[in-house]
Amino acid sequence: MPFMGRASGLNPRQLQMLVDSGHLRRLFREVYVGADTPDTLGLRARAVAMVLAPGAVVTDVTAAWLHGIDLLPARDLDQVPDVHAFHTGKGGFVARSGVTSGQRMMPDSDITELEGVPVTTLLRTACDLGRLLWRERAFAALDAFLHAGVDKDDLLLSVERFRGMRGVCQLRAFAPLADGRADSPPESIMRLRWLDTGLPAPEPQVPVDGPGTTWFLDLGLEGLYYAMEYDGEEFHSRECDVEHDRERREWMRDNTPWVIEVIDKHTLFNGTNTYEHKLRRGITEARRTVANRVRGRRWFIMPGE
Repeated sequence: MPFMGRASGLNPRQLQMLVDSGHLRRLFREVYVGADTPDTLGLRARAVAMVLAPGAVVTDVTAAWLHGIDLLPARDLDQVPDVHAFHTGKGGFVARSGVTSGQRMMPDSDITELEGVPVTTLLRTACDLGRLLWRERAFAALDAFLHAGVDKDDLLLSVERFRGMRGVCQLRAFAPLADGRADSPPESIMRLRWLDTGLPAPEPQVPVDGPGTTWFLDLGLEGLYYAMEYDGEEFHSRECDVEHDRERREWMRDNTPWVIEVIDKHTLFNGTNTYEHKLRRGITEARRTVANRVRGRRWFIMPGE
């Protein structure tokens, strides 16, 4: 069960020591839970309810979190997120440290309940995040919500509801491009930055038939047999994962015409255009070699930086 730090009898220094030692984890400011407590919808809802003022509705990234969609960027994972909760009537405001609040008008149809906690619906949350997050996170959020089951047509039809509101131009531009095949926020960000270059648009999760299985490449140009994959730490750092990736890519190198470039966070999130330069060079080389690769010469995997 989550608990409020100030009601535990422990002072802030003691609580921080328990977090640092791995005995507790902090969900929100002043809200803690045992480190081995399973992460469930019920746990998340109870944690939010502890800081939610009467009449407020959970919105934005906190609403996404309650819906099971984690959108905190990697660099924020060691920080304590605010709870986003807004009132739908005039004059409402949650004046509490660790809560981002204010007034946001919306119809009752935009609100649902999860474990007794009022929260914006999947569709409304997708539209709000597509409008209000900075562009890379907004693009990734829309992909994630389609992946979670939001209907693309419903998203497109909802855009004009927000005419004249903050961020609607971004939502209007991104909604047609949103794609639920994206498997992670970094993949979505790779695709957005790829589209920004003006190069041919990639397909997400391109299937490649392997021995008794089908593998999926994060982003690919099927006409050039060129793909880009993102190896994140969560699913590509353990020894068994590294070995699986190596075997899969070696098989494709030897048995298909695919050229696969592999990048990680140091290429995608280093504050420079390293990713774009790599992408342009890779596509130029893929164009030069595609005929030979299709005819049966030895294929290869381009090393990641």
